[in-house]
Order: sequence, then structure tokens, then C-alpha cells
Amino acid sequence: MSFASKLNFESLSMFASFIFYLLTGIILFIVLGLNGFNFIHIGILAILNVIAAYGLFKKRGWSLWVVTILFFLNISFSAFNLYYFFGSNIFLDLSLTVFIILTVIFTICVAAKRDFLTG
Repeated sequence: MSFASKLNFESLSMFASFIFYLLTGIILFIVLGLNGFNFIHIGILAILNVIAAYGLFKKRGWSLWVVTILFFLNISFSAFNLYYFFGSNIFLDLSLTVFIILTVIFTICVAAKRDFLTG
């Protein structure tokens, strides 16, 4: 029996989306702490990602709206940082590019499986 089925997820893509938003929130909290809590926008993104993960875990209908808002916020944040720091650090460039791609993929997954979310 898989871990996703123990958590009562009908769809593997919804479980993967839950894990993605949870890990994104945790990573953003770590980045916020490493920067001395100076960048409040990173904290706001972290809180919204954890809220989206909670909504997906509990299968709440409002989580689609949070994921949609996060789509635009995460893409804007990553694209700005990619543009500003492009070429200075190859790891940062690759990780932001992968983050943009994963944000698009998991937003599409949540939107496609929105029938699993209840009001």
C-alpha cells in the first residue's frame, strides 16, 4: 500500500501537488531565516504555499484559488530573480527555472483535478 493511498488521496497528481507546495513553503521559510528575516515577501510566499498545501491536503475548494494566486506570485518572483541574477550563479539559474516549470505543471494538475476538491 503506497503512502499516498494511506493519506486517502484519490489522485497521485494531487498528492504530488500537496508535496510540492508544502516543500516550497518549507524551503522559502528556510531561505527567509537564512536572510535574517529581512525579505518579508519571501515569508508571505512561504505562508501562502503552506496554506495551499493544507487546502490540498484537506481537499478544500478554496485551495484552487490559492494555487491560482500562487501561480502568478511564484512566477513573478522567480522570473524577477532570474532576470536580476542571471549568469551570476548557475545553481540559482537552474533552480529558478525548474521552480517555474514545476509551478506551471502543478498548477495545471490542480486545475485539471479540481473535481476532487470539495466546497
